[in-house]
Amino acid sequence: MAGFFIMKDKEKLIYGIHPVLEALKANQSIQSILLQKGKNTWAIEDIKSAAEDNNIKVQFLPAEGFKKYQQYNHQGAVAFPSPVTFLKIDELIEKSLSKKQISYLVLDGVTDVRNLGAIIRNAESLNFDAIILPENNSASINETVVKTSAGAIYNLPICKVKHLSDAMMYLSAENIECIAITEKANQSINQYQLPDKMAFIMGDEGKGISPKILSACHQQLKIDLKGNTTSLNVSVATGIVLYERNRQLE
Repeated sequence: MAGFFIMKDKEKLIYGIHPVLEALKANQSIQSILLQKGKNTWAIEDIKSAAEDNNIKVQFLPAEGFKKYQQYNHQGAVAFPSPVTFLKIDELIEKSLSKKQISYLVLDGVTDVRNLGAIIRNAESLNFDAIILPENNSASINETVVKTSAGAIYNLPICKVKHLSDAMMYLSAENIECIAITEKANQSINQYQLPDKMAFIMGDEGKGISPKILSACHQQLKIDLKGNTTSLNVSVATGIVLYERNRQLE
């Protein structure tokens, strides 16, 4: 019988078309869904629609892609629950509207789970209000992220959005200044007076912030480096700018 199963590596799994659909209807927090190509039943269409409404990543695989689950009656549908519940961007902003000061962290292309866990730990320990992640081009929230965050992930709101550009439009509409941290900037962060309501945008240390997101930012700032190395690990760089935010708020 299809249903809920806990794998040996402690990765939780929901398998079967109707169990996955019921989990979505019950608003269970789901990180991602696998669907088999070629299956086009009404239930599969409902899964795709519900996943899109909730910014849940859906991946389509051929039948051979489900071989590792072949001993289970998966029916071409497998869902991976998230260890945390994600907020929607409008829910996040609504919760913060009454606050005089807002500090968000937006991550663009941070795909390493250990970096993500360390960043979450930094953000929670330095009292940031939330982290905003894209549905795609981001590390999955899994047990490694939870462990690396030292449990901080349970004390920090996480918002997941389909497109970061849409999220930044929401932020701008609420007068939340979007500040890109990039080595290409001319001005140092410690030379800039950070506003009461702001969001830092951090990119992967390899590719950096995408041009589309960079162009949507209100300001670009850099971290002054004194040595020959021209870049920092993204979790280290994030820790520095979060600390500067707290220093300026003192």
